[in-house]
Amino acid sequence: MGPVPTLPRRPPRCHSHGVGTGLGFARRGAQHRPSRRPRGGQEPRHAGRGRVVGIRRGAAVQAARPVGHGGDAVARIRGHGPAGRAGRPLARRGAAPPGGAAARCGPGVRGRRPARGATGGPPPLRAHAARRTHGPAGPRVRRRPARGARRVRRGSAPREPHPRGPGRRRPRRAGDARRRRVRAVRRRVHRAAPPPRGLRRGDAPHLLPSDRRRGVRMAGGPARSATRLMPLLDGFDPAALAQALGALGADGWLLYDFRKLNPIARRILGDTGMGTRRLFVLLPRAGRPIAVVHRIELQALADFPGEVRPYGAWRELHGHLEALVRGRTLAIEISPRDQVPYLDRVPYGVVELLESLGARLVSSAPLVSRFAARWSAAELAGHRKAAEILATVAREALTWVGSEAARGAEVRETGVQQRVRDAMERAGLWTDDGPIVAFGPTSAMPHYEPHAGADRRLAEGDVVLLDLWAGPGKGSVFADQTWMGFAGRSPDMDVRRVWQAVKAARDAAVRLLQERWGPDGAMTGAQVDDAARAVIRDAGLAEYFVHRTGHSIDRDLHGSGPHIDNFETEDARALVPGVGFSIEPGVYLPGRFGMRSEINVYIDTAGPEVNPSRPQDELILV
Repeated sequence: MGPVPTLPRRPPRCHSHGVGTGLGFARRGAQHRPSRRPRGGQEPRHAGRGRVVGIRRGAAVQAARPVGHGGDAVARIRGHGPAGRAGRPLARRGAAPPGGAAARCGPGVRGRRPARGATGGPPPLRAHAARRTHGPAGPRVRRRPARGARRVRRGSAPREPHPRGPGRRRPRRAGDARRRRVRAVRRRVHRAAPPPRGLRRGDAPHLLPSDRRRGVRMAGGPARSATRLMPLLDGFDPAALAQALGALGADGWLLYDFRKLNPIARRILGDTGMGTRRLFVLLPRAGRPIAVVHRIELQALADFPGEVRPYGAWRELHGHLEALVRGRTLAIEISPRDQVPYLDRVPYGVVELLESLGARLVSSAPLVSRFAARWSAAELAGHRKAAEILATVAREALTWVGSEAARGAEVRETGVQQRVRDAMERAGLWTDDGPIVAFGPTSAMPHYEPHAGADRRLAEGDVVLLDLWAGPGKGSVFADQTWMGFAGRSPDMDVRRVWQAVKAARDAAVRLLQERWGPDGAMTGAQVDDAARAVIRDAGLAEYFVHRTGHSIDRDLHGSGPHIDNFETEDARALVPGVGFSIEPGVYLPGRFGMRSEINVYIDTAGPEVNPSRPQDELILV
């Protein structure tokens, strides 16, 4: 591109700041008023959005104008410092150049000294200049075709035409194929504020190559997607529900949720949005589902496969509910006298309201086991994989503890905890907490949590407890296991006695399931708890077995299905096909040590399945 055109014929007046005058001009747009300051206007905030209109004290002044994109900002021209000023004659402000009076500039343009070696007059502004080898040169303007001046440089070298031709974009790298919705621009993000003054070179913002951005997760769309990942009531079996409701003697299943209070409702319905208002969904024995939802949250039920009755005021809500429930027997998430807290999800006030409107309420316990706590085939496969990985991680962690202790290294609970987390992450598992790592006396606390600075160092003769849980992803069915070790060559008598009692109780529970479980669902979690607890009692350790034998596992680690419990609660729910749970008897001697052996069981139509496939059989000596 040729040189920038200068202002018209009338010679300008200029207030010189030194010997000689160096001026550079470009046409101002008609929409820009001249500056009121006699020595130049204020420098624009966004230096890369206009055309060059003058040079003032080493900075390009540009007329602001709307642009389609941010692009490259015009960089400030800095002086040459002491080295550049060496040999220059000093002059007072306003001195005339040798050979005549100072030229005058129009408003908004301030004079400056000519480049070293100049004899007077304005230095030329060119699109490209030859690379200098020694000494500073005058200002140069590099311009892109049809986009105006973009950057002012001093002594930039000319660039040869690229073989791809002018105006063509560089080819996309192989690693850039996923950046379809991210518009990457040079130096600055599109329409971002200019970089702070004073940041130069490596401190200034710049675009990273794509191969250096692998660890950065970038949002590819709006915070809330306009499309639902899974429709409401996806995969639900109305015919099976009708059969289960008939056996229960109920006319329908009324699901209630408020602020994600009821995980059972979420499991059955799916994603119902923010949930900041009360939601009622009736799944009748016959007919279409009916949802009573607040008007501000109708969007979440746009694809609801039934009738939606919106409400706003509380009187309107009560009217809808009365028409829905009066004279009907409805199953709902309640547990008489809070017998099983995992079933008691609906607040007492809501129960009172529904009964006052004419409903008769019964517990939805058998429905929860059959429809909310059941694992899908994919969930079962993910659980199996996670169980085998956890078993490998636990064995390797206890082996590492032994090798570190043998060479005299310090082994702390939090160090082992972090090592186990890293191993699970490398294996592709996800967890939200844990694991529990406990040495010696801290192992006597069943839900002990080690903290850095307050954890215990491994010592000779310590019992080592490792309880770890993880799944293939968030919201998946986890595997949950506990492994035991001992720091030393020969455990004492008490350690061996407790280990044998815990292992025998675990095996007794599994044996009862294998021998007596049938597809009719006659066996309950309470019965399995009794079998395991009897072994601990016969060993004289009943008072040290202070928790239930096992807990339900579904999409929550401690799920809503049947628990293996006749100690903390009386869970009389049948162990129906499709549910899973843990078996983890334990004995805890306060101030000394504790032991627990934990495995998982899935009830298949053919019988119980134990995971991992090879549970711990002997105490691991570390």
